[in-house]
Amino acid sequence: MSDRPVSKRQKVTEEDEEEDVIHTPKAVTFEQSPRAITPRNLLGSENRSVLPTGGSQNLQIPSLLPPESLGSARGRDFKSYSQSPPRSPGRSPTRRLKLIELSPIKNSRAELQKLYESKKLNVKKERLFIHQFSIVEREKNSLESGKEEALQFLNKEKELVLEKSKLYQYNLMQDNKKLDDVLNKKTNVQQEQTKQEDEFRKANSHISDITASLNVLKADLEKVHTEEVNLSKTKRTLENKKVENEQIVNNLDSKRKEFEEQSKILQDKINSTDQEIQTIIEEQSSLAEGTTVLSTNLDIEKEKLENIKLKLREKTEHLTIQIAEYEKELSPWNEQSQQLKKEIKITESELSIIEENRKGLENDIAGLENAILSQKRDLEVQEQEIKSLLEQKTKVIQERELGERECKNAQATLANVREKVEALRQKAIEIRSTYSATENNNKVLSALLRLQKSGRLNGFHGRLGDLAVIDPKYDVAISTACPRLNDLVVDTVESGQQCIEYLRKNKLGYARFILLDKLNTFNTNRIDTPDQSQRLFDLITVKEKRFNNAFYSVLRDTLVCQNMEQANRVAYGKKRYRVVTLDGNLIDLSGTMTGGGRNVSKGLMKLSKSSSKGSAFVSPEEVQAIENELNQKENQYKSALDAYHEMEEELRRLRDRAPEIDNLVSKKEMDIETAHNDINSNINVLEEKRKKLESMKNQNDPSITLLAKLKELKSKLDDIDVQTKSTKDKIKTIKDKIIELGGDELKNQSLLVTDITNKISENSRRLKKLKSNKLKKESLLKKFNKELTEANEELANFSKNAENADIESKEIESKLLDIKESIENLKENEVKLEHEIEMKHNKLESHQKVVSDYKSISLEYNNKLEKLEASEASLKKSIKRYNDLLSELTIRDVTQVLNTIMTEENASVDKSDPKLENTSAVINADDDGISAVSENQSFNHNDENDDIDSNKMEIDSQGGFINPGIPVLSASELAKVDPQEVELLITSLDDFITSSEANVDVLEEYALRFVEFNRRKNDLNSAVQSRDSVKDRLEGIKRKRYDEFMEGFKIISMTLKEMYQMITLGGNAELELVDSLDPFSEGVTFSVMPPKKSWRNISNLSGGEKTLSSLALVFALHKYKPTPLYVMDEIDAALDFRNVSIVANYIKERTKNAQFIVISLRNNMFELTKQLVGIYKHENMTKSAALVNEDLVGRA
Repeated sequence: MSDRPVSKRQKVTEEDEEEDVIHTPKAVTFEQSPRAITPRNLLGSENRSVLPTGGSQNLQIPSLLPPESLGSARGRDFKSYSQSPPRSPGRSPTRRLKLIELSPIKNSRAELQKLYESKKLNVKKERLFIHQFSIVEREKNSLESGKEEALQFLNKEKELVLEKSKLYQYNLMQDNKKLDDVLNKKTNVQQEQTKQEDEFRKANSHISDITASLNVLKADLEKVHTEEVNLSKTKRTLENKKVENEQIVNNLDSKRKEFEEQSKILQDKINSTDQEIQTIIEEQSSLAEGTTVLSTNLDIEKEKLENIKLKLREKTEHLTIQIAEYEKELSPWNEQSQQLKKEIKITESELSIIEENRKGLENDIAGLENAILSQKRDLEVQEQEIKSLLEQKTKVIQERELGERECKNAQATLANVREKVEALRQKAIEIRSTYSATENNNKVLSALLRLQKSGRLNGFHGRLGDLAVIDPKYDVAISTACPRLNDLVVDTVESGQQCIEYLRKNKLGYARFILLDKLNTFNTNRIDTPDQSQRLFDLITVKEKRFNNAFYSVLRDTLVCQNMEQANRVAYGKKRYRVVTLDGNLIDLSGTMTGGGRNVSKGLMKLSKSSSKGSAFVSPEEVQAIENELNQKENQYKSALDAYHEMEEELRRLRDRAPEIDNLVSKKEMDIETAHNDINSNINVLEEKRKKLESMKNQNDPSITLLAKLKELKSKLDDIDVQTKSTKDKIKTIKDKIIELGGDELKNQSLLVTDITNKISENSRRLKKLKSNKLKKESLLKKFNKELTEANEELANFSKNAENADIESKEIESKLLDIKESIENLKENEVKLEHEIEMKHNKLESHQKVVSDYKSISLEYNNKLEKLEASEASLKKSIKRYNDLLSELTIRDVTQVLNTIMTEENASVDKSDPKLENTSAVINADDDGISAVSENQSFNHNDENDDIDSNKMEIDSQGGFINPGIPVLSASELAKVDPQEVELLITSLDDFITSSEANVDVLEEYALRFVEFNRRKNDLNSAVQSRDSVKDRLEGIKRKRYDEFMEGFKIISMTLKEMYQMITLGGNAELELVDSLDPFSEGVTFSVMPPKKSWRNISNLSGGEKTLSSLALVFALHKYKPTPLYVMDEIDAALDFRNVSIVANYIKERTKNAQFIVISLRNNMFELTKQLVGIYKHENMTKSAALVNEDLVGRA
C-alpha cells in the first residue's frame, strides 16, 4: 500500500455534518408507463433516449422525498467522479461521509444537537454557581473571626451579669440587716419622746421688724405673681390662636396632599392611557404591514389559481357562469348585510361606553358611603375625647389649688438646719484637709505608712504624686498624662520586696513600686519647646531633688498646651512630641489621640495652694465623727429641699397642664368642625352621583333605545342570512364540483387562497377593533387631562392659602417670644424676692432659736428621729436601688442564632457531596467546556460555644430566678461572698466589655451567610451532576455513531472492491479513512488500482476509469442501502463497447429492486432496456416517441 496515493486531509466538522441533514424517504408509487416520466423535464438536448430499466411494473418508493434522496445526490457524486474535473484540495468530502452513514446515526443528530446545547447551558450554570459559591464562602470566612469574638464577648458579658447579681444580692442582704436595726432604734426613741412631749412649751419671740419687712417683700412678690398671671393669660390666648392657625395650615396641607396624590394618580392614568394608545398604534401598523404582505401573497396565489382554472376552462366554463349569476343575485343582499354589521358594531360600542359609565358611578357611590361612615365614627371618637379632657381639666384645677397651699407651707422647712450645716461643713473641710495631709484614703498606702511609723519599714517615701506639688491649673493635664502618679516610691529593691510581702501576707491588695536605686540618670535640664508650650516636668516642684529621676521616668518630655489647635501644631510638627491639653485631651507619640467624655482625670498630684495646710495629726475617729454629724444635717436639709423642689415641680406641671388641655380641646373642636365640613361635602357629592345614576336608570336611559335598535338590526341580519342561504348553498355545491374536476391541485390552491383571504379579513376585523379602542382611549385621555388641570388649579389655591396662614403664624410666634422674655424677667425678680424672703426667714429663725433653748431636749429627740428616718430612707432607697438593678440585669438571648448556626453546620457535614470533599476550587478547561470542583469548607467550632450552651438559661424547680438565667442565692451562699474579690472581677470584666470591639450582630449575619453557603454548595453539586450526566450521554451517542458508521463503512468498502473487480475484470478499489481515530473529522479517500496499473487517487484517473470507479461505488452503495430510483446522464460516454455491455448487463441483472432511467446514445445500452423514450426535433418543436423494448428473438 506504500505506492497508493493519499489525498490531502480535509477536515469535516460536526457543525458541517449537522447542517446537511439526510431525510428519510417515505413510500410513493411510480407507474412504469410512457407518462411516468416527462422527457422534457429530464433533458433539454435533441435525439436522446430515456431508458427505464429494471424493477417491477408498480414500484413502491418513499413519498415526500427530498431532492437529494431521489438519487440526485448520488447522481451528482456520480457525475463529479465520472465527468467533472478533479475535486480541488480544499473541497470537503462531507457528502461521501453522509452517503454511508446509517439511518439511526442520522436520527441521532437532533439529539446530539440538544445534548451539545444542554451541555453548554450546564457549563454556564456551573460557572455561575462556582462564582456564587466562592463569593458566599469568602463572605462567610470573613465573618469567622467576628463570630469567635462575639461568642467570647457573650460569655464574658454573661459572667459579668452573674457577678453583678451576686454583689447586688450581698449588698441587699447587708442593707436589710441594717434596716431592721434602725427600725428597732426608732421605736425606742419615739416611746421616750412621748413621755417628755407635755413638758415643753413654746416661747414668743420679738421679731416685729423682721415680720414687717417680710410682709413688704411678700406684697412685692404678690404683685410680681399678678403680672406673671396676666402675661400668662395673654400667652395662652396667643397660643390658642397659634394652635388654631396651625390647625388651618394642617388642614390646608392635608387637602393639598390629597390633591397632589390625585394629580399623581391622574398623571399615572394619563401616562398609562398614552402608552396604551401608542401600543394600539404599533399594533395597527404591524397588522397593516401584515395585511399588505397577505394581499401581495393573495394576488400571487389567485393568479396561480386562475392559471389552474384556465387549464380547466372547457370543463368548468358552464359552472363558472352559474356561479357568476348566483353571485350577481347575492350582491345587493351582501351590501345590506355589511351595512347592518357595521351598524351593529357601532351600537354595541355605544352600549359598552354607557355600561362603563354606570359602573364607575356605582363604584364612586360605594366609596363615598364608606368614607362618610368612617368619618362619622372618627367624629364620635373626637367628641368623647373632648368630654374626657374637660373632666381632666376640672381635676387639675383642684389639685393645683391644693398644691399651692402645700408649697407655701413647705418653704418653712428649708431653714431649720441651714446654719448648722454651713458651720459643720466649714469645720469638716478643715479637718479633712489636715487628715489628707498625713494619711491617704488608700488602704494600701495607709497600711504601709503605719508600717513605716512603727519602724518596721525603711526607705518608703509614699505615693509619687505626694512627693511634689503643681499649680491647680495643670491638675487635669498632669493627671491625664501621668496615671503612674499613684505608684509608690521606695529606695531599694529590698524595700520594695518587703512591701510586697507585707501586702500579700495581709491580703491588702496590690501596688506598683518605683525603685530609686534602679532608675537611670536622666538629663532633666530644660529644653526648647515649640509654640510657647511648656514641659510638665518643669511645672512641678519636687520635695527633694533625688525624686527628679522618678518623675522624669513617668513624665518624660510631655508638653502641655492650652487647647487642641495648639496641641496639633506641637504634636505633629517637625519633631514629634507627646502633648496634653489643659482640659485632658492627650496626643501620644504614635499619633493616637484620647480624651473627651464627661469625666476627666484629676487629683493625682498635690496642688500648690493646699501645700500650706497644717499637718497636725487627726485621728480617723475624729474625722468620722464630724462626717457623721455633717451628713445628718445635710440629709435633713436635702430632704426638705428635695420635697420643696418636688412640690414646686408638681405645681408647675399642674399650672401648665390646664392651658395644654385648653389647647387640646381647641384643636379637637377645630378637627370636629373640619370633619363636619368634610362629611357635608361628601354627602353633597354622594347625592349628586345618586341623582345622576337614577337619571341613567329611568325611561330616558339611552341604553334601552340602543338595546332595542341592536335587537332589530340582528333580526334583519338573520332574515338576510335566511333568504340568501339557498343561493349560497348552490354556489358552494358548484364550487365543490369545480374542485373535484380540478383535482388535488385546484383544491389545495383554493384552500390556500381561502386561508389567505380569511387572514386578511381577520386582520381587517382586528384593525377596526383597534381603531374603536383607540377612540375610547383618546376620549379617556381628554377626560384625564381636564381633571388634572382642575386638580392643579385647586392645588395652587391651597398653596397660596397655606402661605398666608404661615405668615400669620410667624407673627404670632414673634409676639409669643416677647411675652416669654417678659415672663422670664418676672421669674428672675420672683426668685430674687423669694431669696430675700428666705434670708429674712433665716434671720427670724436665728432669733427664735436664741429664745428657744428650752426646746433642746425636744430638738435632740427630733434630731435622733430625723437621723434614724434619714437612715431608714437611705437604706430603703438603697434596697430599692439594688432591687431595681437586679431586675434590670438580663442575659442576652442568642439561643435562636446559635441553634441556626449549629443546625447549618450539621447539615453541611451530613449533606456534603463526595465530589466536593477534601478538594480545592479548581477549574479545568477541556474539549467539552468547563468542569469545576467546589472547595470543601470545614467549620471549626470554638470551645466557647460549649461554654455558652453549658450556661443556658434553665429554671431550677427548687430555687428561684430573678430573671432567666440569674439565680437567687441563699443566705449561706451570700455569707461566703467576698465583696472585694467580686468587685475586682466585675471591674476586670467591665474593662473587657468596654474595650472589646466585638459585634454581637455578626452572629446573625454569620447564620444567614452559613445558610446561603449550604444552599450555594447544593446548587453547585446539582450543576456538576447534571453536567456529568449530559456528558456521559453525549459520549455514549458519539461512541454508538462511530460503531455503526464503521460497521457500514466496512461493508461498503468490501462491496466496492467486489464491484470494481467485477466491472474491470481484475482491478482493485478501496475506501480508506483519512483519520482512523476520528473518521468524522477528515473524511475518506477513494483509491483505485485499474488492471495492470498502480494505485492512484480517483482524481488522477482518466475519464473512463473515473466512470467505472464511480459506478462501482454507486453499485456498492446501492447494494448496502438500495435507492428506489436512479437517473444517469450519459454514463457510458467515456466507455468502450465492452465496458458499456458490462455496466448495462449489471444494471439489468443485479438491480431489480430499483428503477434506472439512463440517458444514453449507445446501442448496446438500448438493447437491454425494457422501455425506450426517444426525443427529437420536428418543426422547431421538441417531441418524443416511446416504445416497449421486447425481446422478439427470445420470444420466438
